[in-house]
Amino acid sequence: MIRRILPFIKKEFTEILRDRLSITSLLLLPSILLFLYGYAISLDIKEIKISICDKERSEFSREFTDGLISSGYFRITARRESPNEIESDLRTSKSQVGIIFYPSVYKNFLRNNEPSVQILVDGSNAQSSQYTLNYLVGAIERFTQNAIKKELIRINTIQTPTEPLLTERILFNPLLKSPLYLIPGLIAFVIMITGAISTTISIVKEKENRTFEQVILCPVSPFTLIIGKIIPYFVISLVSSAIMILLSILFFDLPTKGSLLFLSYAVIIFLLCASGFGMLISTISSSQQVAFTIAAFSTLLPTIILSGFVFPINNMPEIIQLITYIVPAKYFIAILRGILLKGSSLSELYPETLSLTIFAVLIVSASIIRIKKKGII
Repeated sequence: MIRRILPFIKKEFTEILRDRLSITSLLLLPSILLFLYGYAISLDIKEIKISICDKERSEFSREFTDGLISSGYFRITARRESPNEIESDLRTSKSQVGIIFYPSVYKNFLRNNEPSVQILVDGSNAQSSQYTLNYLVGAIERFTQNAIKKELIRINTIQTPTEPLLTERILFNPLLKSPLYLIPGLIAFVIMITGAISTTISIVKEKENRTFEQVILCPVSPFTLIIGKIIPYFVISLVSSAIMILLSILFFDLPTKGSLLFLSYAVIIFLLCASGFGMLISTISSSQQVAFTIAAFSTLLPTIILSGFVFPINNMPEIIQLITYIVPAKYFIAILRGILLKGSSLSELYPETLSLTIFAVLIVSASIIRIKKKGII
């Protein structure tokens, strides 16, 4: 068995090493994409531009403004004299948030009267606006608690019937860094793209050059043939994956709280899914262009949209949530986040691991059946 596979493995490695562009792309392109997307894609919002109209001009309004600036998320870009100017800044995108302090704001605050502070948020970008509001709410709550404490101290109140003391603790990602959430998805995205496309192109290229007929005539089983074609690209993609994870740890502070052995198993199984999927696509493609288009379309969109990479699956319509069950990247991303961020074990990620393993077996089996049935790739 091994003796029959080795010639195919040597042949593939020889062709890959002869093409310096291909070997460079397979090893370096995933890491380049990791840096590109890792630094370019971020759900964090910083330097939110604020325009302020302060008709109160009191210590209260100044402390409120200083509290927003000290949070690190906001930056005052303009101070206006009228609310109309604030709205103009929002229309022209000179600011994203407008804050208007009306007279007697501090007195109304103490008396719990109607609010005398108006906050205007640019809602043209719904996602950005939601994050901005979340930051504002958090900053306002902190400022309100501090203002109440100062007032109680001023009037010498000893015992205060305040709200219950809540201790807030964020686990696994205390600073809420979006790269730590996105990088496992980026790794899955790059592995799926490179693994599937490289395998597909290698097979279809031989078909176009009419060299694969000679391979088909060899006295080997379909299983031997498919394993011999997958292994070289599988090994190169595995090395590239290890490089990506190492770079993520070094440059993006990605933690590794879980088992490295479990992590290795998950990467190998997902690579097997990607390579097997590439082989399956190559059986129905007649040219490199067609193969590339099918591989890119069938791997890129599901991995980005339907895997939980960027968009939470729980927020999707129920019918779309059902479709996500047939996306292998969904399970791999869940495993990566569990191992790297949470330190989860196999027993805790058993459903995802089993599902990913089943997908790998089914995809590779489908490729073998396709080769055996058609006699061609």
